[in-house]
Amino acid sequence: VPYESFDRKFYKLPSYLRRSAINEAIGKVSSYKSNLKNWEEEDPNIRGRRPSFPRAGYICPCMYRKNMYQRTGAYEARIKVYIRNTWDWLDIKLRKSDMDYIDRRCSGRRMCAPVLQKRGKEWHLDFPFEEFLELCDVDVADRIICAVDLGINSAATISVMCSDGTILGRHFLKLPKEQDCLTHNINRIKKAQQHGNRKMPRLWAKVNGINHDISVKTAEFIMDVAVLYNADVIVFEYLEKKGKKRGSRKQRLHLWKSQEVQRIVTDKAHRLGMHIARICAWNTSRLAYDGSGR
Repeated sequence: VPYESFDRKFYKLPSYLRRSAINEAIGKVSSYKSNLKNWEEEDPNIRGRRPSFPRAGYICPCMYRKNMYQRTGAYEARIKVYIRNTWDWLDIKLRKSDMDYIDRRCSGRRMCAPVLQKRGKEWHLDFPFEEFLELCDVDVADRIICAVDLGINSAATISVMCSDGTILGRHFLKLPKEQDCLTHNINRIKKAQQHGNRKMPRLWAKVNGINHDISVKTAEFIMDVAVLYNADVIVFEYLEKKGKKRGSRKQRLHLWKSQEVQRIVTDKAHRLGMHIARICAWNTSRLAYDGSGR
C-alpha cells in the first residue's frame, strides 16, 4: 500500500533519482547522530547548544550514468528530466569551451556523475572529479610552517617558521584599491537604505563580486608564499563568526570572507600535498612563539 500511494503521487519517478534522495536523507541523519554523540561526550561546562534536527531543504539531484545521464557525442548529451507531464529524455548541447577545458586539464582525474544545479533561472550541469593524492609525510620536528593571520584591514599577514621557532620570512598583503572600492559600494548601499530602498540586487551583486575577488587574490598570495618556502603545513586561526556583530565595523565584519579564503587555500594546498591546520585564536599574539609575545 505505501508504494502504491508513492507511485500515484510521484508518477514514474526514476529509481536512481529515488536512490539519490534516500542517500541524501541517510547522510543527514547519520551526520546528526554523530554530532549528537560528540555533543553528549563533551564536557557539560564548555559544550554549546544541542545539535538541531536535520531539515529537508532543497537538494539538487545526481544524474547517474546510463539511467539519468548519457553522453551521446563530444558536445552532446541526454538527461532524464520531468518534462511534458512525464519523465523523458532531453537532448542538450554541452559548451565546447567547457568540454575542451575538461579534456585538457582533467584528463588524469576520474569524472564522477554530474549534478544538475539551478542558478537563477538557468539550469547547469556540474561535473565533479575525483583525484587521489598523498600529503607530505615529514616529521613534525622538520616541518616548515606557514602561519596565516587573516584580517579585515590587511588581507593577510604570513610568518614562515621552523618547528623550533626560527622565522624564515614575513610577508604582508594589503589590497587598498579593492578595500576602497568595497567601502565605496557599501556606503552606496547605506545611502540607498536611508532613502527607503530595500532590495538592491545590482549593488549587492557588485559588493559580492568585489569580496570574491579579494578572497581569490588573498588565497593566491598565501599559496605563492607557501610554495616559495616549500612549506609542509599551512596554519589558520579557527574563526567563529556566529552571533551578533557589534561595533562600527560590524557590516565589514559580516562581509568578511575568511571562510572562503580558507576553503580555497585548502583545495590548493591538498593538491600540492600540504597539510592544513586550524588553531584557537585566543592569545595567539600575546603568547607568540617567535619571541615577540609574552
